[in-house]
Amino acid sequence: MKNITLILFVIANQFCVAQSEYNYQGSTYMFSSQDYLLYLIPAVKNKTVEITTTRNKRKKVYHYEKTFNEFGKVTEEVKIKEGERILTKQNTFDAKGNIIQAKKYKKGRLEEESTITRDEEGRQTAFQNTNGKGKIKSKSAWEYMPNLKCLKSSTLYKKNGTEVKRQWKYEYYGDCEKKQSVLSDGKGKILKTWTYDCKKEGEELTKKKDVNQICKWEETD
Repeated sequence: MKNITLILFVIANQFCVAQSEYNYQGSTYMFSSQDYLLYLIPAVKNKTVEITTTRNKRKKVYHYEKTFNEFGKVTEEVKIKEGERILTKQNTFDAKGNIIQAKKYKKGRLEEESTITRDEEGRQTAFQNTNGKGKIKSKSAWEYMPNLKCLKSSTLYKKNGTEVKRQWKYEYYGDCEKKQSVLSDGKGKILKTWTYDCKKEGEELTKKKDVNQICKWEETD
């Protein structure tokens, strides 16, 4: 049995500003190292746990109280300082355990909030991040191909939440096999193209402005 994998990358316009092929699905919700370790312990599900941590350099001790849901994920975090309870985190999940809202507090006051909209399959279709006063910091939307799991397009909005800043569109040969990805600005001007249209028998690859040509062939004897 012999496996051969050949990957060729031709990157044009090396000195232009790098652009990602995908719109980042941002969220303020993240497991801390504490949360992740406790998430692995079934006993924390549907319970409130007191946690004490010590920072090695300063030898400073921190006390927290975390409430976990039936999925073992943090729904609320409270910092305990000199006997005072200070709210630091609040998270909301859907029936499948997917995060749909994350609130972060500083000194007991709302600092920022993220809201995530999902479809019936749990896929993220919209994301919005606002500051404590409700002003939009980041907003994005995702659309999927009908009857397929692959991404059709994604849109990043400006901070006003209405004007388009960047838009990604995707084409496929079938069954989500990539054909082409195109990044455009808010006015529809193409900024970058990633193409997967390559011939197995060989094709001359020539540099094109703002085009990444990616060829990947896998053969097994």
